Amino acid sequence: MQNYKLSLERDFIIASSGGHSVRSLAKQNLDLLYHSWLTKDPFVVYDLKNIHYCLSISLSNRDGSERIRKRIKSLSIAVSTDLFNWHKVVVSADANLASYNAGVCSSFRYLRVQLTGTQVLHFRSIDLFCTRLSAPPVTNLPVSCSRYGYFNNGIYWVTHDAGFFSICSTVLLELVRFPCPPKYINASHSFLHFKDDKSSNIWPLLFSDPIPVNLEPSFDFLSSKNSNKILHPSDYARIPFSVLNPYLNAYFCPSKDVKSTRSIIQKKYDICLDKTIVIVYRGTDKYIESPVADSRLILDRAKAILKLNPGFRVLVQTDQAQIRSFFCGALGNAAFYLDEMPVTEGEAVIHKTLDRNRLNFSQTLLSVVLIASDCRHVLLTSSNVSNWVVFFRGSDQGIELF
Repeated sequence: MQNYKLSLERDFIIASSGGHSVRSLAKQNLDLLYHSWLTKDPFVVYDLKNIHYCLSISLSNRDGSERIRKRIKSLSIAVSTDLFNWHKVVVSADANLASYNAGVCSSFRYLRVQLTGTQVLHFRSIDLFCTRLSAPPVTNLPVSCSRYGYFNNGIYWVTHDAGFFSICSTVLLELVRFPCPPKYINASHSFLHFKDDKSSNIWPLLFSDPIPVNLEPSFDFLSSKNSNKILHPSDYARIPFSVLNPYLNAYFCPSKDVKSTRSIIQKKYDICLDKTIVIVYRGTDKYIESPVADSRLILDRAKAILKLNPGFRVLVQTDQAQIRSFFCGALGNAAFYLDEMPVTEGEAVIHKTLDRNRLNFSQTLLSVVLIASDCRHVLLTSSNVSNWVVFFRGSDQGIELF
C-alpha cells in the first residue's frame, strides 16, 4: 500500500450555503479555504473527483481569538460515495480548537463540512490522508435514498406520493442532482391516487422510455435555495432551463397513449395553439399554500389580449367550478373549457375524489398540461400544474403569473 495526502482546494467545492469570494478574503488578509456568511446550518460540500480510501481527515481552524475559534465548535463531517447516503465520522478537537481530526478508514468521493445552528463556518484547510489499496474496492451502482425515492441498479424508484405534478417535480429534482442518470423510472410505490391498480408502475403509461444521453448532474441543486427553483419556483424567469431541459427531454416525453389523448382533444375542440390564450387557475385547497390570485386581473389581461387579437380564443382550465363559470360567463363565446377535465364546487382536490378511471384522468391531465404549454399566451396562478406548463414549454416566454 502507498500512502498519500490530498489537500482540498476551493475548486473542489460543488455546493455550499454561500460565502466570501477569494478576492474578498484576500482583501481582509484571510488565508482561508472557506468562509460562509452568517446563516442557519452553514455547510460546504467537496467533490474529490474520484473515490479515495481515506484513513483520516485533518481540518485546521481559522486563526484568531478564542471567540472566533469557538464558532466551529458544533462542527460535523460526513462522507458519501453518491451525495445521498451520508455517513458522519467521529470528530475530535485539540485543546485550543485549532484543529479537528477524524479517523475514517473508508472509501468515499464527497465530503461535507457543516455547523449546527445559525453560525459562521470558516477554516484554513482540510487534508485527507489516504492510501492506495493493492486492489481497488469493487463498487456497484450505488443505492441511494432521499425523502422522495431511491436509486438502485439503474432504476429510480419513486416513493413520494402527493399531487400528480408534485411527484413529477420531485422526480425531476432527484434526476438533476444524482451523479448516475437511471435507465428506468419505477412508480409502483407512488401516484396512488392516479392509478386503478395501486401496485402498478404507471410511469411507462405516462412517459416514453428514457433517453438519458449526455446528462450532467448539477450539484447546485443540493441546496434548498436552488432545489426550490424546481419544487417551488416563484419567479419563472429564474428557472435554469438550460439545466432542466435535457432532463425533461430525456425523461418526460409523453407516452403514445398520452400523445393520442392530446391529439383527440385538440381535434375535438378545434384548438389552434397559435391563436389560443390559456388560463390555468388552481382552486380548491390551494389557498392554504399560497395567496388566492385575483381572477379579475386575469380576466382583464385576457380581454386585453383578445382586443389586440380578435380571432383568438381562451381555454379555461381550472379545478374550481365557480372560477370556470366566472371566466366563461365574462368572456362569452371567446371562452371554452374541456369536458374531460372535472371540476368541483368545494375544497377537496380532484384526485382525491376519484373512485374509478384514475389512469384515464392522469393521462388526460398530462395531455391538457402539454396543450397548455404550447398555447400562444399562458396566464397562470401558482400551482404545481402551472409549474409544469412552464417546464414543458421550456422557457418563460409568453408566460404571465398572477
